[in-house]
Amino acid sequence: MNWKIILLAVVVVGLLGYLYATQVMGIQGFQSGSGVKPNEYAFTMYYADWCGHCKKAKPEFEGLIKKGPITVNGKKCNFQMVSPEKEPSKAKGKPIRGFPTFLLDTPDGQTVEYRGERNTEGYLKFINETLGGGASTIADAAE
Repeated sequence: MNWKIILLAVVVVGLLGYLYATQVMGIQGFQSGSGVKPNEYAFTMYYADWCGHCKKAKPEFEGLIKKGPITVNGKKCNFQMVSPEKEPSKAKGKPIRGFPTFLLDTPDGQTVEYRGERNTEGYLKFINETLGGGASTIADAAE
């Protein structure tokens, strides 16, 4: 009879721990907090609507998003934009110190900050170099 109470207590504690991890800490199973799918990279522009620098950078970054993911050296990279003010959960834990901030999230949970030119050529060059691509031109990296 006592073992049933102990087993019930273990199950309840385990369930409470799971609920705390998923709801309070935002942990989803065994995935990294970056939201990156296995074997895929995500290059994200974190922006604020009121930021003048963001307004200048947005059109070219939106162009990358419209073109869709690129593959460099067999590694798929998606593009996305996140407004921490509108979607704070997507920016939680990210090293955002100002706007815009450009971060490349890797499948193994690492985050690499981009600090180069805020244009399509600069973004693609960074991704090509970071993902170990051998593209001879930026156009090659975008295909």
